[in-house]
Amino acid sequence: MDDQAETVPDDSAEPRNVIARRTADIAAGAGLAVIGTLVLSQAVRSRPGLSERLDPRTVPVFLSAALVVCGLGLIVAALRYKGAGGVLDWPTAKGWRRVGLATAAFVAYAQVLVGFGMAVATAVFVAGVEWALDRGSILRAVAWGLASGVAGSLVFVALLDVQLPAGPVDNLIASLVGG
Repeated sequence: MDDQAETVPDDSAEPRNVIARRTADIAAGAGLAVIGTLVLSQAVRSRPGLSERLDPRTVPVFLSAALVVCGLGLIVAALRYKGAGGVLDWPTAKGWRRVGLATAAFVAYAQVLVGFGMAVATAVFVAGVEWALDRGSILRAVAWGLASGVAGSLVFVALLDVQLPAGPVDNLIASLVGG
């Protein structure tokens, strides 16, 4: 395929792949901003807890506001972008398997979280996804999983007292730090 086929004939127009990329970025940014706005509207409507050290709205408000800002930033960056962009490559069958695996792992995480608590669910999720998607060292994946599970439980359950499902490991971590 020659260069003429890649661009719009008018010199003032941009290459078609930039338009496609810009459109995709604007759509993704708008999607993030809408999701963030919906979550933010629900988070501010929730009632504050009386006994928690940290208002339960804090994390959802912060994360949803970050989604809105990132979405709007993506839209602004896409609108301001003037250079030539790369072609958007849609996932191959292998890519779709990875997306499916990550989605299934997230659904499984939500199910395991309730029964086993944050530390165990996060450790298994991170180790499994790290190993399945990277196919590197299983020891490295397990190390990342353990570190993520303990750190997440320590920060959110033990120190911030966020009301998440706590299992035996979470309770042990909370007792070790005096929570």
